[in-house]
Amino acid sequence: MLSYTRMAIICLALATLVAGCKTMPSLEKDSNLAKPELQFLDFQSFDKDLQNSLSAPLPKVEVTFLDRVSPNVIPDRLQKWMAAVEADGGQVQIIEPPPAFAPKDPFLLVSIVSSLWSASKVVREAAQSNQFKAAKGYDAKLILKNSEQGGTAVEKIIFVARSK
Repeated sequence: MLSYTRMAIICLALATLVAGCKTMPSLEKDSNLAKPELQFLDFQSFDKDLQNSLSAPLPKVEVTFLDRVSPNVIPDRLQKWMAAVEADGGQVQIIEPPPAFAPKDPFLLVSIVSSLWSASKVVREAAQSNQFKAAKGYDAKLILKNSEQGGTAVEKIIFVARSK
């Protein structure tokens, strides 16, 4: 049989070991943190991250891209967010890159891009859902860049909080 002294030492050693253990942080808690910079991935988790960041509210939230995105083919997921900005009275501004060459009609690109996402009735209706209400009070800047392959690509989209 173990004596009370030995039993107390074993219990004290176990308590010390257990107290010294660090628990793993919850991934769910980390994913709910507002982030000022996000990389776009066409997954539902992106919507949750952007919603968290815009709900924080942060003064600006930048969305960058891992791959080349043409301004003529902006992913539907992002079109919904920009439509939500516009539906709340915000502005979507298109900032063109410095010209690598002189285009024949400089307003052609701007009109194409803005008509693509704002003309879609489905996008506007989807932007009315509760998830997209986080875009309330934000403007969006669509920053374009000259692509290495030629042409223009979307560099990033910046959601900027409107002054109250």
